[in-house]
Amino acid sequence: MGLENYSSGAITSIQRQAYDHIFMGNDVNKSVDDVLHFEECTHQKIINLELIYEYICQLASFRALYPRISDNIKSYVSYAIYHKSFVHSQRAVDMQWLNGILSVNRANELGSNAWYFKRRLFYSALNIKDYAGLLSNAFLQDKNDKSKQLFDFVSGQFDITALMLEGEHDFVYSLSGKEEFLRYINYLIHFYPSLIHEEDFLGKVYNVLIYNKDLSDYTYDNGEDVVSESFLHYNQKSIRKVKAIGKSEGIHFI
Repeated sequence: MGLENYSSGAITSIQRQAYDHIFMGNDVNKSVDDVLHFEECTHQKIINLELIYEYICQLASFRALYPRISDNIKSYVSYAIYHKSFVHSQRAVDMQWLNGILSVNRANELGSNAWYFKRRLFYSALNIKDYAGLLSNAFLQDKNDKSKQLFDFVSGQFDITALMLEGEHDFVYSLSGKEEFLRYINYLIHFYPSLIHEEDFLGKVYNVLIYNKDLSDYTYDNGEDVVSESFLHYNQKSIRKVKAIGKSEGIHFI
């Protein structure tokens, strides 16, 4: 599916999620391949070295979590140099941006032990107050594990966006009944409103939520409910949020 009707703000949101996927994930090469596959499916250019440079400049605020990001940046530069066929006329420009990325990374490394990751970003990203019932106790109690959980959460958001936009799978079926999808919606509202305000994308989100609602009628063979009451409660809250966004954009859902 093409994204030619998506706004520039929505495309920027997708790019930022893709860069989070690359630089906060566990496997840089795989993450880059994921993004390149997304480009192929949607006919939308996502990887842009100038934008990546700007993104890296902003990562200094991740101070205490920066060592892992730094390793990923170095892996990405190596990937870009040795696995990408530069257009000859652009090679010098691309190398300039890659060298700039490494320079910014070195500067960020110098302050990597100065701060702890901003608490406001961490808590508002996951909206712990609203979604405490959907988060594991280990996630909230183990301070040492929070950085890994945060990386996994943030880097994983692009996977959901890609699933919804690549058009290769039944995204409604794949995402239904998943608690992480509810957190994903909340994350978009807080950090990527341009994307969730896109009519086509908002409609996709709404379709998953309505399918979730229908799951209340189903049980497993052992009689256990397919989804919990807590899940249905937060799903209904998400429906109300999506309808409110739609109303603000002149979009009305049944």
